[in-house]
Amino acid sequence: VLTKQASSNASYLSLSTSIDTKAISDQYGDGLFFLRAKAYDGAGNESEYTTYSYTLDNTPPSSPSGLAITGTSTTVTITWEDVPEDDRAYFVVEMSKNGGAYEQVARVRALGAGIGGLIPGNTYTFRVRCEDQQGNLSDADQAETISFETPNDTTAPVVTSLSTDNSYLKDDVPVQVRFIVQDNYSLDNVRIQVSRNGINY
Repeated sequence: VLTKQASSNASYLSLSTSIDTKAISDQYGDGLFFLRAKAYDGAGNESEYTTYSYTLDNTPPSSPSGLAITGTSTTVTITWEDVPEDDRAYFVVEMSKNGGAYEQVARVRALGAGIGGLIPGNTYTFRVRCEDQQGNLSDADQAETISFETPNDTTAPVVTSLSTDNSYLKDDVPVQVRFIVQDNYSLDNVRIQVSRNGINY
Protein backbone atom coordinates (compact mmCIF):
# COMPACT_ATOMS: atom_id res chain seq x y z
CA VAL A 1 0.00 0.00 0.00
CA LEU A 2 1.41 3.39 -1.04
CA THR A 3 0.09 6.65 0.39
CA LYS A 4 0.92 10.11 -1.00
CA GLN A 5 -0.01 13.11 1.10
CA ALA A 6 -1.34 16.23 -0.67
CA SER A 7 -0.42 19.72 0.52
CA SER A 8 -2.99 21.61 2.59
CA ASN A 9 -6.07 22.79 0.64
CA ALA A 10 -4.74 21.29 -2.62
CA SER A 11 -7.41 20.62 -5.22
CA TYR A 12 -5.10 18.88 -7.69
CA LEU A 13 -2.26 16.37 -7.20
CA SER A 14 0.02 14.96 -9.91
CA LEU A 15 2.65 12.49 -8.80
CA SER A 16 4.61 9.40 -9.70
CA THR A 17 6.13 6.63 -7.66
CA SER A 18 8.08 3.45 -8.30
CA ILE A 19 7.22 -0.17 -7.66
CA ASP A 20 9.82 -2.85 -7.02
CA THR A 21 8.89 -5.20 -9.83
CA LYS A 22 11.80 -7.52 -9.03
CA ALA A 23 10.47 -8.10 -5.53
CA ILE A 24 7.03 -8.77 -6.97
CA SER A 25 8.48 -11.15 -9.56
CA ASP A 26 10.54 -12.98 -6.92
CA GLN A 27 7.45 -13.48 -4.77
CA TYR A 28 4.74 -14.08 -7.35
CA GLY A 29 6.49 -14.81 -10.65
CA ASP A 30 5.47 -13.44 -14.03
CA GLY A 31 1.90 -12.70 -15.02
CA LEU A 32 -0.90 -10.15 -14.93
CA PHE A 33 -1.02 -7.68 -12.04
CA PHE A 34 -3.46 -4.95 -11.08
CA LEU A 35 -3.01 -1.53 -9.49
CA ARG A 36 -5.82 0.54 -8.01
CA ALA A 37 -5.97 3.99 -6.48
CA LYS A 38 -8.48 5.81 -4.28
CA ALA A 39 -8.38 9.45 -3.18
CA TYR A 40 -9.61 11.02 0.08
CA ASP A 41 -10.26 14.69 0.80
CA GLY A 42 -10.02 16.61 4.04
CA ALA A 43 -13.74 16.24 4.72
CA GLY A 44 -13.56 12.45 4.65
CA ASN A 45 -15.05 12.01 1.18
CA GLU A 46 -13.46 9.25 -0.87
CA SER A 47 -13.39 8.47 -4.57
CA GLU A 48 -14.18 5.27 -6.37
CA TYR A 49 -11.24 3.01 -7.16
CA THR A 50 -9.48 3.51 -10.49
CA THR A 51 -7.82 0.30 -11.68
CA TYR A 52 -4.90 -0.30 -14.03
CA SER A 53 -3.41 -3.62 -15.14
CA TYR A 54 0.08 -4.53 -16.34
CA THR A 55 1.93 -7.70 -17.25
CA LEU A 56 5.24 -8.60 -15.66
CA ASP A 57 7.44 -10.62 -18.02
CA ASN A 58 10.96 -11.70 -17.11
CA THR A 59 10.80 -15.00 -18.98
CA PRO A 60 13.13 -15.24 -22.00
CA PRO A 61 11.76 -16.67 -25.22
CA SER A 62 13.00 -19.88 -26.77
CA SER A 63 15.88 -19.87 -29.25
CA PRO A 64 15.28 -20.52 -32.96
CA SER A 65 15.94 -23.97 -34.37
CA GLY A 66 16.47 -25.31 -37.87
CA LEU A 67 19.58 -23.25 -38.60
CA ALA A 68 20.93 -23.51 -42.16
CA ILE A 69 23.95 -21.81 -43.71
CA THR A 70 25.48 -21.14 -47.12
CA GLY A 71 28.51 -19.04 -47.90
CA THR A 72 31.57 -18.01 -49.84
CA SER A 73 35.13 -17.27 -48.77
CA THR A 74 34.04 -13.93 -47.24
CA THR A 75 30.27 -14.06 -46.62
CA VAL A 76 27.59 -16.35 -45.18
CA THR A 77 23.81 -16.37 -45.20
CA ILE A 78 22.07 -17.95 -42.20
CA THR A 79 18.38 -18.85 -41.99
CA TRP A 80 16.29 -20.28 -39.14
CA GLU A 81 12.77 -21.23 -38.13
CA ASP A 82 10.47 -18.92 -36.19
CA VAL A 83 9.88 -19.23 -32.43
CA PRO A 84 6.40 -19.85 -30.96
CA GLU A 85 6.30 -16.77 -28.71
CA ASP A 86 4.02 -13.97 -29.91
CA ASP A 87 6.03 -11.21 -28.21
CA ARG A 88 9.24 -11.83 -30.14
CA ALA A 89 10.94 -8.61 -31.28
CA TYR A 90 14.39 -9.41 -32.71
CA PHE A 91 16.69 -12.27 -33.60
CA VAL A 92 20.27 -11.79 -32.43
CA VAL A 93 23.03 -13.51 -34.41
CA GLU A 94 26.29 -14.14 -32.56
CA MET A 95 29.53 -15.36 -34.11
CA SER A 96 32.65 -17.16 -32.86
CA LYS A 97 35.81 -17.27 -34.97
CA ASN A 98 37.98 -20.38 -34.64
CA GLY A 99 36.54 -21.26 -31.22
CA GLY A 100 36.89 -17.77 -29.73
CA ALA A 101 34.35 -15.76 -27.76
CA TYR A 102 30.96 -15.03 -29.30
CA GLU A 103 30.13 -11.50 -30.40
CA GLN A 104 26.95 -10.03 -31.84
CA VAL A 105 27.08 -9.54 -35.61
CA ALA A 106 23.40 -8.95 -36.48
CA ARG A 107 20.07 -8.03 -34.89
CA VAL A 108 17.16 -8.51 -37.28
CA ARG A 109 13.42 -9.10 -37.41
CA ALA A 110 13.57 -11.48 -40.39
CA LEU A 111 14.16 -15.24 -40.36
CA GLY A 112 17.64 -14.87 -41.80
CA ALA A 113 20.70 -12.64 -42.01
CA GLY A 114 23.72 -12.08 -44.22
CA ILE A 115 27.13 -11.71 -42.58
CA GLY A 116 30.08 -10.23 -44.47
CA GLY A 117 33.69 -9.32 -43.81
CA LEU A 118 34.83 -12.90 -43.13
CA ILE A 119 38.37 -14.08 -43.79
CA PRO A 120 39.07 -17.07 -46.06
CA GLY A 121 40.43 -20.23 -44.45
CA ASN A 122 38.77 -19.82 -41.05
CA THR A 123 36.01 -21.63 -39.16
CA TYR A 124 33.07 -19.52 -37.99
CA THR A 125 30.41 -20.77 -35.59
CA PHE A 126 27.07 -19.00 -35.32
CA ARG A 127 24.19 -19.11 -32.86
CA VAL A 128 20.85 -17.31 -33.02
CA ARG A 129 18.98 -16.05 -29.96
CA CYS A 130 15.56 -14.45 -29.69
CA GLU A 131 14.84 -11.14 -27.93
CA ASP A 132 11.28 -10.37 -26.84
CA GLN A 133 9.56 -6.99 -26.56
CA GLN A 134 10.66 -6.61 -22.93
CA GLY A 135 14.31 -7.18 -23.82
CA ASN A 136 14.49 -10.73 -22.45
CA LEU A 137 17.08 -12.70 -24.42
CA SER A 138 16.93 -16.47 -24.89
CA ASP A 139 19.52 -18.59 -23.10
CA ALA A 140 22.85 -18.68 -24.93
CA ASP A 141 23.66 -22.15 -23.60
CA GLN A 142 20.44 -23.51 -25.11
CA ALA A 143 20.91 -21.87 -28.50
CA GLU A 144 21.45 -24.06 -31.54
CA THR A 145 24.80 -23.54 -33.30
CA ILE A 146 26.03 -24.03 -36.84
CA SER A 147 29.56 -23.78 -38.28
CA PHE A 148 31.00 -22.83 -41.65
CA GLU A 149 34.59 -23.04 -42.90
CA THR A 150 35.33 -20.25 -45.36
CA PRO A 151 37.18 -21.63 -48.42
CA ASN A 152 40.63 -20.35 -49.26
CA ASP A 153 40.66 -17.43 -51.69
CA THR A 154 41.20 -18.77 -55.23
CA THR A 155 39.41 -15.96 -57.10
CA ALA A 156 41.75 -13.76 -59.13
CA PRO A 157 41.26 -9.99 -59.20
CA VAL A 158 40.04 -8.36 -62.42
CA VAL A 159 41.13 -5.09 -64.06
CA THR A 160 37.80 -3.84 -65.40
CA SER A 161 39.01 -0.52 -66.80
CA LEU A 162 42.34 0.97 -67.94
CA SER A 163 42.80 4.31 -69.77
CA THR A 164 44.77 7.54 -70.05
CA ASP A 165 43.57 11.12 -70.45
CA ASN A 166 44.18 11.07 -74.22
CA SER A 167 45.28 8.61 -76.91
CA TYR A 168 48.04 11.01 -78.09
CA LEU A 169 50.56 12.27 -75.55
CA LYS A 170 53.72 14.41 -75.43
CA ASP A 171 56.84 13.19 -73.68
CA ASP A 172 56.98 16.28 -71.47
CA VAL A 173 53.46 15.74 -70.12
CA PRO A 174 52.99 13.18 -67.29
CA VAL A 175 50.71 10.33 -68.26
CA GLN A 176 47.59 10.16 -66.09
CA VAL A 177 46.56 6.50 -65.96
CA ARG A 178 43.13 5.53 -64.67
CA PHE A 179 42.14 2.02 -63.76
CA ILE A 180 39.46 0.10 -61.91
CA VAL A 181 40.27 -3.20 -60.22
CA GLN A 182 37.87 -5.56 -58.44
CA ASP A 183 38.54 -8.48 -56.12
CA ASN A 184 36.40 -10.63 -53.85
CA TYR A 185 38.54 -10.28 -50.73
CA SER A 186 41.85 -8.44 -50.33
CA LEU A 187 43.49 -6.60 -53.21
CA ASP A 188 47.25 -6.33 -52.67
CA ASN A 189 48.70 -4.23 -55.52
CA VAL A 190 48.36 -3.23 -59.17
CA ARG A 191 51.29 -3.47 -61.62
CA ILE A 192 51.29 -1.25 -64.73
CA GLN A 193 53.71 -2.01 -67.58
CA VAL A 194 54.54 -0.24 -70.85
CA SER A 195 55.21 -1.83 -74.25
CA ARG A 196 56.02 -0.59 -77.79
CA ASN A 197 54.49 -3.56 -79.61
CA GLY A 198 51.89 -4.89 -77.21
CA ILE A 199 53.85 -8.14 -76.85
CA ASN A 200 57.04 -7.40 -75.00
CA TYR A 201 56.54 -5.52 -71.71
